[in-house]
Amino acid sequence: MAGVDTIGKGAYITNQNYSGVKIDIHNPVVNVPQQGTTVQKTEPVKIYKYTETQIPPEYYPQMIKNQPALPPKTVIVKELPRPKTADKLPESVIEKVTVPVPPASYIEESEPAPNKNQNTAPVQDKNEQEPAKPAEDTVIKPSNTPPEGINIEDLKTYAAPPSEPVNTIPAPEISNTNNNTVVNKIADPEENINRQLSKVEIVPPGDTSPVIDYIKIVENLDSPNYDVQALQLKEIVDAGLSGKPEAIKPYLIEPVFHSVIDIVSKDTTTLAGPTDSQNQIRSMIAENLAAHEKQKQENVPDDKIVLPHNISEQDINYANTLSPLELAERNKEYGIATLALLSKAFVNRVQKDTGSVVPVTDVPGLSAIVNSLKSDNYKIRLNALDALIYLQREEYARELTPIYEALINTDTNETVRAAANFALNSLNAKKLPEQQVQTAAA
Repeated sequence: MAGVDTIGKGAYITNQNYSGVKIDIHNPVVNVPQQGTTVQKTEPVKIYKYTETQIPPEYYPQMIKNQPALPPKTVIVKELPRPKTADKLPESVIEKVTVPVPPASYIEESEPAPNKNQNTAPVQDKNEQEPAKPAEDTVIKPSNTPPEGINIEDLKTYAAPPSEPVNTIPAPEISNTNNNTVVNKIADPEENINRQLSKVEIVPPGDTSPVIDYIKIVENLDSPNYDVQALQLKEIVDAGLSGKPEAIKPYLIEPVFHSVIDIVSKDTTTLAGPTDSQNQIRSMIAENLAAHEKQKQENVPDDKIVLPHNISEQDINYANTLSPLELAERNKEYGIATLALLSKAFVNRVQKDTGSVVPVTDVPGLSAIVNSLKSDNYKIRLNALDALIYLQREEYARELTPIYEALINTDTNETVRAAANFALNSLNAKKLPEQQVQTAAA
């Protein structure tokens, strides 16, 4: 390539003297011409050593010049054998088979029986003519009776007469009354059938205990909200005081006992009690109540009653708000009463089912009630005494007597000592009939 001339924006190559690259099959060497040298022309080496005349002309006629085209070859199609006619087939193939046909059956027409269920006859049009009835001796031959000696293939076109009568639904009756068309109801054949009614068996009622949600009850008893606990305890107490054993029966399950025992045995020493301001306002409220009661006894009119302290409504609401300690102690009192009802119902049920009395050590929740007698709150001790009086029996006298005697001699609260004395006397009264029976037997 000698040079490049630029024309406009394009490029045009001049003096293009290219020399082809000669490649020898047997000795492949690339001969690249150098600048300023003359390239000698060489003949290409032929790979195949046969002449063009050796190629058959019928395969490559275009390679041979002035060669006339060969005539087209004719294809001879052999004639197919002609099909044989049907008369040359075996006679057994086209042999006819005849099936004997039973003689035709004849049906005599008879008058239909009157329908008893039909109360009204259909009204016919006067212009409509009745079809002529055939004579009694006339024999009607069915149209689908096959002729005798018929081929078996043609026999399929004839329908056989039905072997059983076909039940048909009668058409509704239409009557014309004062140019008004009335369609009468078709009588149902099953309406007149006397059906035998089955006897109704009355099943006696089974367990009529109310269905309760145990999971929800236990969740309420274990709730950190003291009001939710109190409402659930009240529900159980109401069931125990209803006088119906089946009302308290669904609550006699182990999870309920455990949850109530946890409420009664809760450690309240770390809970916050009422504030000093609350205690001061409560004392003022108590003094006002005492003064009001004294003046009422002296027949002082209501508009003339004078109270020692003037307390605002806001202070009264603040004083009446219970602290966490007071809420827990309140629920303890409720829990002791609830546990007493549940325990007595359990003892009575076991005695009814087995005839034996549950030992005092096996009464569920009794140990939690006895431990409540050690509480610093005298109200809880009073509630525990009430629960023991509710549960005591002559079979439990040996265990309960020393408990009552210890409270009578050591308790600091006079009300608690009086309640313990009452409990001991009531227990001794239950022991007397048993001792009298033993003395009489001796």
